[in-house]
Amino acid sequence: MSGKVRRFRITINGRSYDVEVVEIGESEKSSVKVSTSTTPIPKIEKPSEKKPLDKGVVTSPLPGKVLSVKVKVGDNIKRGDCLIVLDSMKMENEILAPKSGVVKEIKVSVGSSVNTGDPLMVIE
Repeated sequence: MSGKVRRFRITINGRSYDVEVVEIGESEKSSVKVSTSTTPIPKIEKPSEKKPLDKGVVTSPLPGKVLSVKVKVGDNIKRGDCLIVLDSMKMENEILAPKSGVVKEIKVSVGSSVNTGDPLMVIE
């Protein structure tokens, strides 16, 4: 080996290594062009807090596509009954009634796409 040999001890993920680095040839000076202009980065605002919906509104717990609506307006339902089936990431997810009551309004239809927090139906 020709050139200047430098020895280092480095630690990576808790393991120590002895390393030798050989300088080959003379160092050459290089120039690097640097742009002096700056580009402003747009400020990202925090998402606005969603107002809590009425306690009777059933919302989607995840994004997906409505595969089926298992109830109709006017149906009497019990807590735990399946209301809607959503397809999310190729899995069928049953949306269950959070409380007993009567279906007042259905806000989605088969084939609808929904996001997390979107209202699905209203139960009184």
